[in-house]
Amino acid sequence: MPDLLVKWPYMKIFSRHYTQVIEESDRWVESLRLFTDEGMRAYRSCNISLLGALLYSSRDHKGYFHYNLWFRFKFNITYFIRLGCDFVNVLFVIDEYTDVADEEMTTKIMNSICKYLSSQDPMSIEPNDIIEKMAQQLWDPALKMAPPLDNGLQKSMDTMKEYLQSRDQSGGFGEH
Repeated sequence: MPDLLVKWPYMKIFSRHYTQVIEESDRWVESLRLFTDEGMRAYRSCNISLLGALLYSSRDHKGYFHYNLWFRFKFNITYFIRLGCDFVNVLFVIDEYTDVADEEMTTKIMNSICKYLSSQDPMSIEPNDIIEKMAQQLWDPALKMAPPLDNGLQKSMDTMKEYLQSRDQSGGFGEH
């Protein structure tokens, strides 16, 4: 497998929480039992959480996040990076599942995830399958971490929905 970090075009900033967060996120994915044993070995070899840690680690060096001129939200950086790792893992799982699903199943997966992304109380919805459970377990902490009146979370949700719809519409099933 190629080492994608050799030509990583950005500064490699690792949080001091990197090891802990990646282990927690990987344990979360493993606990959901989303893959066969062979699939789990392949997942581990990809080190998906590393991407999440690289994308969100620079927040560790700022200590706070500016949402607008009037509001500063202090947050737990470990939790924030963990959420980023979980998010990247969810994208990986969606890609893996929809690559082998037919059009009907892909649409079902997308609708299931969007149901949770649209809810302000995802824990009140009983998951019907493991994909819904994964979406619920990602979205609930994201909502709890976001400050009141945060439009960044809404933008994230809308972007995720656009991605899911494009996966569904692009024929992202069984062709890769």
